[in-house]
Amino acid sequence: MRSRTGKLISFVVVLIAVGACSGKSVPRLQKPPSWRVATPPILDIPGTRKDGRSQFDLAVGAVRFSNGNVAVADREYAVHFFDPSGRLLLSVGRQGGGPGEFKAVTSIMQCARDTAFVWDRSLGRLTLFSSTGMQIGLKDVPSVPGDNVPPPNLLTCSRDGHIALMSLDPTRFVSMNWKTGEGREGGLLSVIDRHGQVAISHMKLWFGEPRPLGRVTRIALGERQLYVTTNDSAYIDVYALTGRWLRALHIPSEAHHPTMREREVAARQLASQLAARADQKDIEARELRVPPPTLTPPFSGMWVDTANRLWIMTSTPGDTSTVLDVVGTGDQLVGQVTLPGNLSVYEVGNDQILGSLETARGEQHVVLYRVFEGSHQ
Repeated sequence: MRSRTGKLISFVVVLIAVGACSGKSVPRLQKPPSWRVATPPILDIPGTRKDGRSQFDLAVGAVRFSNGNVAVADREYAVHFFDPSGRLLLSVGRQGGGPGEFKAVTSIMQCARDTAFVWDRSLGRLTLFSSTGMQIGLKDVPSVPGDNVPPPNLLTCSRDGHIALMSLDPTRFVSMNWKTGEGREGGLLSVIDRHGQVAISHMKLWFGEPRPLGRVTRIALGERQLYVTTNDSAYIDVYALTGRWLRALHIPSEAHHPTMREREVAARQLASQLAARADQKDIEARELRVPPPTLTPPFSGMWVDTANRLWIMTSTPGDTSTVLDVVGTGDQLVGQVTLPGNLSVYEVGNDQILGSLETARGEQHVVLYRVFEGSHQ
């Protein structure tokens, strides 16, 4: 059990309606064995070099290619490519709307082997790069036919090319109550298969609560399955890529009253998503004035590795360590990984985790950790 500041409260788990009505059994997964993490990280890329030269301003994501190169997506209109030792190879991109230009770099992911897809939400497009930094494609973000459906606020993909999109549902929302902090936005989830065909169209879900540590829907895509949690409970729903509900997984989780540190970190992360760096302090202060939820949500993120295992972050932003549970292809918890510090996870491989840490001085480092299955390797 992780050590936390404050009182721990057991989650009262309520099976969401689609699973409860199905009559199917729900696996309640047991606490998994601990896997060992090699420390310090095997790769550490600082935002600023020792000689004072900036390498990136604000990383919003990173991917690692099979040749060991790492691409870091920078909020400030660029993508930076580093070799396996962390040496900067080249930077590509500038502000604008033309080829190789960006208005707002939102995220980066691998939707095909050794191909980085850089999403610019403002431009509504994906720019594709090879592992060496060569631009190899430019695509509009796929759209799903529907009346008055806004552009997606969330986009993720599988390694074999399926893309999941989630837009706000303009017909479903609960207005924010600034006295209680309560409010919720509806969402529409769609999946485009690797051939460009609509596999799932406008599945209605709650998108999330617009406040730090609010319940936010998390999505992960595997080769054959879609994982979804609305964070209303410690359950994750598993769907076929046709939209058919298959089963729900219960992941052991702890809820607790949010600490001030957790609120501050969550507000800082939210501000970095909403505004340019110059405006983030004001946004952060505004978000901290919103009353926090009574309990923290059970999950902070989900990823699928190249072996189709599901990795679930059960720690809370601001915790002193980062905890991920690993679910194998047989729906069993096969491992638990504890990483030092408050890591923003970008990508999970079979034995490596790529993310970023912030130093006490506020400097961002992109780091790569090696993970060993079992505790004695």
